[in-house]
Amino acid sequence: MAEYLSPGVFIQERIEGARPIAGVATSVASFVGKTERGPKEEAVLCSGYNDYERVFGGMKKFQFGGSEYEYFNMPLAIQSFIKNGGVRFYAVRVFDAGGAVAEYTINDGATPVDKFTIKAKNEGIWGNRLAFTLKKNLADDSKWDFTLFYKELPDDADSVVLETYEALSLSDPTSKYYFPTVVNGSSNYVEIVAETDADDLAAEIDTETNLADGTEPTDPTAINIEDGLEALDVVNGMLMSMAPDFWDEVDGAVAKVLIDDADRDMYRFAILNVPKGKTPQEAQTHMTTTINKNSKRYAMYYPNVKVLDPLTAQSIVFTPVGHVGGCYARTDINRNVAKAPAGITDGALRSILKLERTLKKSERDSVYPYRVNPLVDEPQTGTAVWGCRTGSLDPAWRYIQITRLFQFLEKSTFEATHWVCFENNNPSTRLRVKLQMEGFLLNLFNEGYFAGASPAEAFQVVCDKSNNPQTAIDAGLLYCDIAVSPEKPSEFVVFRFSQKRKTA
Repeated sequence: MAEYLSPGVFIQERIEGARPIAGVATSVASFVGKTERGPKEEAVLCSGYNDYERVFGGMKKFQFGGSEYEYFNMPLAIQSFIKNGGVRFYAVRVFDAGGAVAEYTINDGATPVDKFTIKAKNEGIWGNRLAFTLKKNLADDSKWDFTLFYKELPDDADSVVLETYEALSLSDPTSKYYFPTVVNGSSNYVEIVAETDADDLAAEIDTETNLADGTEPTDPTAINIEDGLEALDVVNGMLMSMAPDFWDEVDGAVAKVLIDDADRDMYRFAILNVPKGKTPQEAQTHMTTTINKNSKRYAMYYPNVKVLDPLTAQSIVFTPVGHVGGCYARTDINRNVAKAPAGITDGALRSILKLERTLKKSERDSVYPYRVNPLVDEPQTGTAVWGCRTGSLDPAWRYIQITRLFQFLEKSTFEATHWVCFENNNPSTRLRVKLQMEGFLLNLFNEGYFAGASPAEAFQVVCDKSNNPQTAIDAGLLYCDIAVSPEKPSEFVVFRFSQKRKTA
């Protein structure tokens, strides 16, 4: 209580009533796998494909030095996610081991004494495709211009300008125009390490010079995917998890890693597919025997899709996980997280040529009871997601939207209620908690998140003496019990026709 020692007017700010709860984002995806470049095991938030390409490079397949290189699955899955309605996503580069950074050391050409080392920002052959020039600045011959180039292949003659820096100081580390200070603070591709001060450079001046000796790390394994998923622990929200490089693995090792990670984190949901070329019976076996995971935090889709390969303009079989993840995001944005991401509108699949296999009704009947969500391509539906089941064997958690709704409710509540910690556990505090939760749930009810014709039918919040006995209070516990009634999808629509008898 404030002290009042002499008369006057005193102003205080007080927090009264319930605090609002802001719902967390539900439409954000995560992609973990092999990229052309980028930081290892670091979650980078992207708001479009250009953001991804700037950090991780593009979609490429090429041969160089007798080896084949491909960076394809991650960017194509991300493009599919975006074309189907996704906007924001995290990308994580992972690899197994090895890999060297391309670099070039500039010296004065006389002693020689090393002056600066120009290094690619991270490991991989991509760095050998960088070249640079260092020239006297035309306006001030005491300063220099640095230009960074990119070559389609390391030995190409043609190059394009990536970045240009003008009027740099090579000899004054205290200057804001100092070569390493400026480049390291701005470049998406290289960093400069100063070896000694440099005023008098020789051989490299005015010559386009390649970085060299960058080598490719080995491809990621299931353990590396696990490490990449752990890098996403810095993300404070819900995520849809995908690892597109492993979409055709037959042993399901990475799929199991994604499921286990979703169960560990609680607020992730793994989107998976059956490997290509599987019959409906094999798809069922893949789910029940190979994967064999009873979890509400993943969903399996079948069959795969045929898409246009942007590099060859040929039709290829590819994973639908990016497309399906985009449907999740589109449904969350246009409807809400409590709506099934399936059907002719919310489940419509964009940017595909056709399905790998057109499923007959009998074939859909053979996989759906085993928690494999079919994709369909029929005149009445278009190409669409035609299932909304999780991998759970518990009927209470059968549907995708129920799991994700509860993830949304739980995460939003967790983020907004830390103010309760260390408050006195008394009727006033419990009432404020109750009002806070009821206000949040009432807003969601009005937006169509819950079943029920009234708030009383849709949800209930109990936080009072009835569930907070003295024994709980003495143990430092405050309980708030929340029950909500989620909407259920109309999976099986039955129209019953009969003859109407004419009455006299």
